[in-house]
Amino acid sequence: MDDLQRNYATYAKHAQETFTTDAEAAQVTFAADADSALETFTANAERAQETFTANADRAQEKFKANAEQSQAAFDRLRTSLEASGTGSTSRNSRASEGTSSKRLRQSATPVDVDRWEITYKDILLGPRIGVGSYAEVYRGTWKHMDVAVKRLFDQQMSEKTLEAFKGEVAIVKRLKHPNITLFLGACTVAPNLCIVTEYLPRGSLFDMLHRQTSVHLDMRGRVRIALDVARAMHYLHSYQPAIVHRDLKSSNLLMTASFNAKVCDFGLSCVQHTPFISSKSQVGTPGWMAPEVLRNERISEKSDVFSFGVVLWELLTGQIPWEGMTAVQIIRAVGWDDAQLDIPDGPQELVHLLQTCFGCAEERPAFDLVIRVLKEHHSSLAIPLRFGAKSV
Repeated sequence: MDDLQRNYATYAKHAQETFTTDAEAAQVTFAADADSALETFTANAERAQETFTANADRAQEKFKANAEQSQAAFDRLRTSLEASGTGSTSRNSRASEGTSSKRLRQSATPVDVDRWEITYKDILLGPRIGVGSYAEVYRGTWKHMDVAVKRLFDQQMSEKTLEAFKGEVAIVKRLKHPNITLFLGACTVAPNLCIVTEYLPRGSLFDMLHRQTSVHLDMRGRVRIALDVARAMHYLHSYQPAIVHRDLKSSNLLMTASFNAKVCDFGLSCVQHTPFISSKSQVGTPGWMAPEVLRNERISEKSDVFSFGVVLWELLTGQIPWEGMTAVQIIRAVGWDDAQLDIPDGPQELVHLLQTCFGCAEERPAFDLVIRVLKEHHSSLAIPLRFGAKSV
């Protein structure tokens, strides 16, 4: 009986070891297959985005070319009509011809045909989904598509607000990147000033991290979101001249159905023509703002890097930055007392990345380096991990 029990115990132990080995191998294989599927999906999505953008560009260019051809034909007709009336000797005829020519010239004044113009009556507004300092955002429908409509407040039609609106349109209509919200057009006729973009169903990263308890992201997913943001910011900073967002925060990062992040809200963005931008007034949200911005000092792309560091900190800890503090307290602490968010324990490369993002402006990394660090760490994550104070 003892021999039988020993044999049974040996067999059971061997079976357990075999099962554990097979389970671990299956988990590794599953993780590898999942990674491969995710990378394939991401690549296909990016190709689809590029194809859509290219087709949209071609259609818009064709419309613009047709409009220019029509204008040129009209100008030729005007010239022909004016030339045919130059031989008249009658005073009344000359007066009549002069009046006709004047009217013709007025009607033929070149029209600034903007390929991005959307007629406000073509938009069907739905529920309000967000509100900002000078505009509110609605879910809407345009050309049978779900869209997001950023509409300026009627009572905010100041010269400063109009300039901000024009500046945002001037920037977003040039941007084409998989991790930046797709600009569809704008209504530029007051009082219905709107910017129309694609609608992203999952809302903002802030809501997903701090309000949507049903969403659980593992560490690999969180690092992938950080990569999305870093790629978008690298694209903006690589523009000639560079574009500084100035209000990068988790509530300005919208999530796709497949949990990819897209940067939005360029109302405070500016094109950088010089090494630094003079900031005469504070812009952005204090909890995500760099110390130099809080002090109303000159800012640069490195101010965006600091804000990205705060977003990365949110992703890694699951916490709200400076929770429980007022805006005035944050400005005092970060801008004047050199306070920093507590960096949690975790992989050394991410800890070091956070430290450098929160450092002085000159020492903060460019986004190409940020991307490299995040890609290396992302590829090393095969199994969900825990990081910092909050389980993910």
